[in-house]
Amino acid sequence: MADGYDAALAILSQDVQSSPAVFEQPNTKLGNFTEPSLGMKVAKYGVRTRFTRGIVDGIEGSFAVPYGERPEDRFWMSGIRITVDPKHPPDGNEISLRGDSGSVWYNIETSEIVALHFAGEDNITLQYEYSLAHPITRIASLLEFEP
Repeated sequence: MADGYDAALAILSQDVQSSPAVFEQPNTKLGNFTEPSLGMKVAKYGVRTRFTRGIVDGIEGSFAVPYGERPEDRFWMSGIRITVDPKHPPDGNEISLRGDSGSVWYNIETSEIVALHFAGEDNITLQYEYSLAHPITRIASLLEFEP
């Protein structure tokens, strides 16, 4: 977190089956990585919020994220901001909740992976609801992996 990123990488053993398909979206197969752009329509499948859609409305930012109750538990994290797609509001009016961290945001049009979800805003009206994510290309560079 000292570098402004909160991410991890898991390597599956060869005997573990995996699929590029997105839960509840079996025809969506995730592919390569791409850079986020303003206005890009994206989606993710989170453990808590399930399938949600959003629109990238900030591509270079630093956000104070609390990782505990004390002021010293707040870290500045680099990332992009994703807001609710008004044409596709999320169930329960939440674009993200605790437990969604690690979900990938992908470009709805191309199925390219855009970002790795790490935080969001809770308990605010739908108008102010947002998600924070790290560009996947930056995480891939830091952790030295490819699609």
